[in-house]
Amino acid sequence: MAGARVISSSLSSLAISTAPAERSVGRHRLLNFPSSLSTTTKTPIVFNNNNNYSPPFLTPCLKSIGKISGDSSPSDDSKIPPHLRVNIYSESLPFIQKFRGKTIVVKYGGAAMKSQSLQSSVIADIVLLSCVGLRIVLVHGGGPEINHWLTRLGIQPNFLNGLRVTDASTMEVVSMVLVGKLNKHLVSLINNAGATAVGLSGIDARLLTARPSPNSTQLGFVGDIAVVDPSVLPSPSHREQPHPGDCIGGGG
Repeated sequence: MAGARVISSSLSSLAISTAPAERSVGRHRLLNFPSSLSTTTKTPIVFNNNNNYSPPFLTPCLKSIGKISGDSSPSDDSKIPPHLRVNIYSESLPFIQKFRGKTIVVKYGGAAMKSQSLQSSVIADIVLLSCVGLRIVLVHGGGPEINHWLTRLGIQPNFLNGLRVTDASTMEVVSMVLVGKLNKHLVSLINNAGATAVGLSGIDARLLTARPSPNSTQLGFVGDIAVVDPSVLPSPSHREQPHPGDCIGGGG
């Protein structure tokens, strides 16, 4: 499948962007963009003799989504009534044309990773968006998983005004969980869905440089992003693909 690019990171401060609402038709999850983005441009939809139509560029995308959801049916959109398919494609194509090739940053919080079904839904959305040409930067968290491993290793998780108190021992566990575990798990999920994902950390190629937080004496290894160097990220001229990565910034 010709993918798009997804780059993910674990810094919530990189949060962002388009937040399409979700609706369901049969077993298919569809993205419904806000009405404020509506356009008068309509793309004509032509059906074949069987009243079945799926734009060629969407076919591998729908097959990937079916793989994620466990739907092994050969015709991924055959269960959607024809008139709904017309509405879906005519509604979505203008937005695909508008945002195709654009970089969209998505924040994926750790709390949303606890549910297997919700995680599958998120991955399905990421793969679909990247498949139709959006360049996805996935910034992921992992707080609950970090807390789980800290407790398992006998380290008490501590917070101050909602921020994690991160001493040297805690930082070691945070790096292990975000970079070594969750990041690679997300990469694997996207790759298994038929796209191609690459994971990155803020340390990689000095992607992120951070300065100590004003409260660093209380918070420990906690800082603010000072410099972002995106040169390590694939350029638009490269083959599009999803990349999940987590970002832990280097010291500045």
